[in-house]
Amino acid sequence: DGGGGGGGGLGLVDRTLMEEYAWLLVSQFEESHKDAAKLLHGLAENLAIDACEPLVETLLSMLLLLPAPRHRQTYYACLLLDISRLLTPAPRMLVRAVNTLYASLDRLDAELAIRLADWLSFHISHFGFNLEPFEASWAPRLSAGGAAGAADAADAADDAAGGGGPLTPAGG
Repeated sequence: DGGGGGGGGLGLVDRTLMEEYAWLLVSQFEESHKDAAKLLHGLAENLAIDACEPLVETLLSMLLLLPAPRHRQTYYACLLLDISRLLTPAPRMLVRAVNTLYASLDRLDAELAIRLADWLSFHISHFGFNLEPFEASWAPRLSAGGAAGAADAADAADDAAGGGGPLTPAGG
């Protein structure tokens, strides 16, 4: 399987501890995104918990921290790529998170929208700029020029994302 599935199986205390541990690991291993990702993956494997969802959410929240992330944005971007390689469900979780953020784009702080766009462009550049996982949720908003139906379309895209194949890095 490559790691845990969704964070839905974790209780509140377990999820909070998982998020705190992820924050600590990410902060301590800034010099090596690969080591941090391996340790985060090991946490999920050793504890036999569904850690993918809270890990993805924690990494994105660290990237989108206001007024600025604690570490370089490329560090978080590389970590998210590494997690996509190590945890099989990570691409699906990333699609879900990006679609949720995209549906809220008109309410998102301008700095966060720019940071999200920077990260997403970096991330998809590793897959030949394939936007297929997002087409279902983004098409109505882009064609209509408004937010009508964006949340419903984001839910439909979660179903279409399935295995998250296009967001899985090549060779991963």
